[in-house]
Amino acid sequence: CALAAPFGLSDSRLQHLAAECGYRVGFSTESAAAALTDRPMHLPRIEVRGDMALEEFVGRLESCR
Repeated sequence: CALAAPFGLSDSRLQHLAAECGYRVGFSTESAAAALTDRPMHLPRIEVRGDMALEEFVGRLESCR
């Protein structure tokens, strides 16, 4: 199970409680690609919107290399 707190409002307490409730990963509002060294309950993410053109989506993915 994964958790993304509304508006990225997360702290160590929420991360701990979410893990206790069975969540395995949590997402922050940090814009980046996840790395193997990232904390599982505080992973960055890449925003993808429904109104994005394919070229913009590809550009966001390529910028995270």
